[in-house]
Amino acid sequence: MLALRKLLMHFALAAMPLVGGGAQAVETPKGSLVIIGGALRGDNAPVWQRIVQLAGGKGARIAVFPSAAANPARSGQFIVGRLNQHGADAFLVPLAVKLEGSDFRKVAEDAALAASVRSAGGVYFSGGDQARITQAMVRADGSRSALLDAVWDVYRRGGVVAGTSAGAAIMSSTMFYEVKTVFSTLRSGVNEGREIAPGLGFIGDDIFIDQHLLTRGRFARMIPAMLKKGYKLGLGIDENTAMVIDSKRQVEIIGYKGALLIDLTRASTDPKAIGFNISGVNLSYLDRGDKYDIDQRRFIPSPEKVGACSTRSVPA
Repeated sequence: MLALRKLLMHFALAAMPLVGGGAQAVETPKGSLVIIGGALRGDNAPVWQRIVQLAGGKGARIAVFPSAAANPARSGQFIVGRLNQHGADAFLVPLAVKLEGSDFRKVAEDAALAASVRSAGGVYFSGGDQARITQAMVRADGSRSALLDAVWDVYRRGGVVAGTSAGAAIMSSTMFYEVKTVFSTLRSGVNEGREIAPGLGFIGDDIFIDQHLLTRGRFARMIPAMLKKGYKLGLGIDENTAMVIDSKRQVEIIGYKGALLIDLTRASTDPKAIGFNISGVNLSYLDRGDKYDIDQRRFIPSPEKVGACSTRSVPA
């Protein structure tokens, strides 16, 4: 764990632009993201089907990365099976720190595997521990491995990158790492390389992502992390629910529950006050079917809500 922490500190201080921003982040991907809050049920057809659709529809090849899982083989096969039930031609990518009998560093640079991933229409990251994903996919000097480059190629070309739980955490350029409880985070704050560490940055450098949000009461822990890294917007997705983010950065909520948008644009803190304090935070709940345009900062209610408002009788 100490060696991994040193690697993350080196990565955060010396090479973060290669993964989450800087020269490579100026490229505008044509693909979509499906960011799932964890605990995705096998019968949540809207989420599974949308991933397959965005990957190319029936027969779409989707590369499944069980890198975060404690039991990668079992987790990966479960996800492959679910995707295939909904029409995909999913395949397992055996890249995982916990995969027995495998050297993840060699696998991450395997040219044949990278070519296979690059030719896919989509990628799916499993849940587990997000630190295992970055450990497996990012080189010791902070640069992208061959497999991570292949994933970025899929995304840039127009494919879908999906992830649940830990696979959602890596979507922003900063992710939670060794996280304390919500109250401890509020009391003690966050430190680079310990509570937070670099993610893979698919959503860009300006949005912070968290998962299991409402079920585990995590929205409060997002704010100290956002303040620490200078984020103005954060999106927290709940369990069994997904945020679909297209190339125009329009967010759509699908699945069971919703997501919380945290806007710190007008927020302020009092440095003279004792303990954590903040005012002017804007919290908005995005329900299933709602949309939000990140660049325009505009909410678009679901068609059901619009229809209900238009047909509601108004007293004379």
